[in-house]
Amino acid sequence: MGNDRACKEEYRKIRAGLKNAKKIAGRGLAIGACAALSLSAVSCKTGDYKHGKKGYYSQVDNGIQTEVRDQGGKGNCWAHATDDSLRTYYQIHFGKDVPFTVDDVVSATYGPDKEEGLIVASPGQENNVGGSAEWAVWSLSNGYNGYVLTEAMVFYDAIDGEQEHEAYIKPRVSRQQIQEVIKNVGAVTCLVDASAGQCSSHGYMTIYDNEFADQGEDVLFPAGYFGHEAVIVGWDDHFPKEYFGKEYGKEPTKADGAWLMKDSDGTNAGNDGYFWVSYESAILPTMVLGISDQYSEVLSYEGGCPVGVRTGEVTTVANVFHHEGTLSAVGTYVGMDADIFCSFPFGTMDDTHIHIEIRDASMEKVLATKEVSFDYEGYYVVELDEPIEVSDFSVVISYNATAPIEAVDPDDLEEEGHGGHRVNYISGIEPGQSFIYLSGQWMDLADEKTQQALGLLYPTNNCCIKALFAK
Repeated sequence: MGNDRACKEEYRKIRAGLKNAKKIAGRGLAIGACAALSLSAVSCKTGDYKHGKKGYYSQVDNGIQTEVRDQGGKGNCWAHATDDSLRTYYQIHFGKDVPFTVDDVVSATYGPDKEEGLIVASPGQENNVGGSAEWAVWSLSNGYNGYVLTEAMVFYDAIDGEQEHEAYIKPRVSRQQIQEVIKNVGAVTCLVDASAGQCSSHGYMTIYDNEFADQGEDVLFPAGYFGHEAVIVGWDDHFPKEYFGKEYGKEPTKADGAWLMKDSDGTNAGNDGYFWVSYESAILPTMVLGISDQYSEVLSYEGGCPVGVRTGEVTTVANVFHHEGTLSAVGTYVGMDADIFCSFPFGTMDDTHIHIEIRDASMEKVLATKEVSFDYEGYYVVELDEPIEVSDFSVVISYNATAPIEAVDPDDLEEEGHGGHRVNYISGIEPGQSFIYLSGQWMDLADEKTQQALGLLYPTNNCCIKALFAK
């Protein structure tokens, strides 16, 4: 680990990086900290432009629709976006709406009754804290009111800048990929500048922010640039560029095409709560979330905040559980970046291949196996080929990239959110829960010697592995 002075300096950088990343992600995620999108609340009728069948899709036109709501002065735009993504996913996959609410998303994410995870320091202020869809993933993956998150596809990279405390985020998927996800999976959460230029043109309310247009496909967004979170529910490749105009001194759009974005600023904003956003605008599609009520219980030792740990080309970790029932699925994060101790864990790692084994509690006898790869980084629930009766058992996962474990450093994970309301992150680990395979042996992540053996500058915590039981 080098000399003591070098280690202390490196640890200082890690802690500083964490604080910066938390400010980036925690200002509501700078995303959601704002009370509402700062666009004029103008009500206008849809214009005369006719959307053609080719290059056009709208969830609304296809009966996939959620209520247009007004977040008012609350800082919970992130919860509205998360709820919209979950609801549209459920409608597409199950043909009905889900009895889940924005308040449920907020309560699951920040509930003061939780023992671990994100917990609001001032009960009753959960809706004013701000947040992000990413943070909702941490909690909803552990289940809430009979529902559990089953997938969260991630569409962005987090990148460290050359300067200290500098961080950027960038899209990592094509426009066509996002379009396929909207059509076949659910509404995609997106980040938008709270002061993005808007105009009323030809009977449409449109958004155009070309702040980073010159960067093209290599665009890098400063992580603190965005101030709002909404969802994309459709697109039109031929939406006229002239409808965006020249607003706020910005150059006019160069090509046709726009996203259909649903906001949380009420029906008086935009076209009954919807806006057309130029493809050339500085917005960032981030993720789509899926939910299910097909599981009875979720066993887990962690409350979220995953970081990546690597032991070689393949990293193998395990959780040991003691619970009797019918195990039907396993949940975990894939595509983690290595040693990024922050709230933007997904980055440069492309390999999403994992090998799952259900073993006995001694981790010696293999009871079932499953091998799978994913198209996108994120969180996923993997169904076993056949449900298996268990009591004392372990879930062993080998990751071709890094293995996700829960971050631990409550002092650095305190964050002041929207309106000055603080959020704490509480974590803990006990012996016999989580293990990592290193140098031919299993090592308990609760043991200080494991941290030393891994060469890490921060304490190890529980593996991000969940066991889901059939109803």
